[in-house]
Amino acid sequence: MLDLVRQLDKTHYLTILDTLTYPILVRNALENYKITQDREEILSLLANANTVLDNNGKWNKRTVAPLLAEMIVSHAHDLLESVTRCANNNQNTIKKIQAQEIPEWFNQAFRVLLTRQDGNVIGINWLIELIERYQNEIWRNGDTEWSITVTAIECLSKCLAEKDYRLKETDAEEIKRHGLSKFLAATLIAEKKTTLSESDDLWQWFQKLLLTEDEGIKNHFYSGQLTGRWVYYQPANLLANSNDNPVKQWQQTWNKLQEQRNRAMYYHYSQENNALASSQFLMQTGICTLDWLLDYQKDELARELWQVLYDALRETWLTQRNDINNVWPRLIGFLFAREQKIFKSQDTYLTKILPQHLKPLWGNSYLITLVSINLNQNGLSPQQLMEAFQAIGIDILANINTNNLWEKVTNKSFHMTDEVNTLLNSFIYLAKHESLV
Repeated sequence: MLDLVRQLDKTHYLTILDTLTYPILVRNALENYKITQDREEILSLLANANTVLDNNGKWNKRTVAPLLAEMIVSHAHDLLESVTRCANNNQNTIKKIQAQEIPEWFNQAFRVLLTRQDGNVIGINWLIELIERYQNEIWRNGDTEWSITVTAIECLSKCLAEKDYRLKETDAEEIKRHGLSKFLAATLIAEKKTTLSESDDLWQWFQKLLLTEDEGIKNHFYSGQLTGRWVYYQPANLLANSNDNPVKQWQQTWNKLQEQRNRAMYYHYSQENNALASSQFLMQTGICTLDWLLDYQKDELARELWQVLYDALRETWLTQRNDINNVWPRLIGFLFAREQKIFKSQDTYLTKILPQHLKPLWGNSYLITLVSINLNQNGLSPQQLMEAFQAIGIDILANINTNNLWEKVTNKSFHMTDEVNTLLNSFIYLAKHESLV
């Protein structure tokens, strides 16, 4: 009966939905395949649904428009699932849907949403919700090559930027509930504009979240997930675009977090088990900033920042007792994954720079193996690695055999057995080859 009303009089249909007390009832009414599979119907209902704001700009308890905004994304999920089944996993067809049809649908639908009187309010809250959903996806699965959620985030933030929308830091309670996600939404919108003129204000907002130990930042710490780089790339882009020296800005923020690191050193773990959360988040942001600086061809700043990050990481790794997810050595590995790209243009890279970077790490078998693997996987040959170790008087193969180094590392459970064995066999081959020569 309700669907018949929809076909005869959409306005009356939407008014009836507004009278339903519980959002689940509204959702059930809207989840009609004649709506969910019809883009024009979704857009028509979205454009004509009653406003969700009262005369004071507060939510009036209506839910039709927000649920239709959510349907924009669920329609894309249904489309991709249908194409995947019908195309017999034809990757070209699937990639075309991902790269073209779904973004075009999002852009069309979100522009309709933002033409509403309450469009900005629904749009920004939906953007924050999508960001929180994607962070949960990262914690479960890590970064993926393509994500409907990220595509929706990118399209919605672009549409908001087209309207010159600017999300500002508001009252403390609001920040407490959505601190990190709200900051990420503001950053994504600012990035879509012609110039990132808001970068310094946004960095100050980010710094405040770190200093106040925002719950969203703590959640990343608890997850132990280091493969999800998308979140860190957003504040990293701000830093790379800063009007001030990004190296100086990062260092100043890092120094302000020293009190938190001190607490982690001297307090019992059960009392201060998340005191390192902000420092680890800032460190990963710094590492991602290196990628942006290289993209912007700011090579000298990248070299300067790399050294600052290296010194900060080594000091923290040496002084911190509680590292439940073995994060600091893994971050050193990530840093060295970028080392060759940043320094290889220097004439003394293999004979002086790389050996100087490696020497302070020797003595920790797990750490030196992580670094070796990251260097090797990012372009440094086993031969060049051996030469770098020899330059500082280290016989890497002898140390491997003496300390059973590689076996210890593969038992650390980080699923690197194949990479470790490949590099080890290369070292053995090179050592035998040199002895024959």
